[in-house]
Amino acid sequence: GAGTDKIEIEGVRYDIDDRNETLAKRIRAAEKEWVPYIAVVGDKEIENKTFSVRKRNEGNKEMCLEDIISEIKERTKGKPFKKLPLPIKLSKRPIFRG
Repeated sequence: GAGTDKIEIEGVRYDIDDRNETLAKRIRAAEKEWVPYIAVVGDKEIENKTFSVRKRNEGNKEMCLEDIISEIKERTKGKPFKKLPLPIKLSKRPIFRG
């Protein structure tokens, strides 16, 4: 939605896949990139403040945003953190073709 590319979550790196692809294709693309947490965010999730989160090697789980953030921070505590020098929205990133 509007403004979602401006959200800063201290110590958490995330992407927004806003490309014009099916949900299944976007989830598959994230899995191929070894994204450890994939959260599906739609109107229903925003209204309920609960998200379906797919955790790599663990399956799906319903979680609220605060729990997602605290779990990621707990798992990455003591590890180096570096922001990616790329736009958060995947539709704004360069596409490399080989």
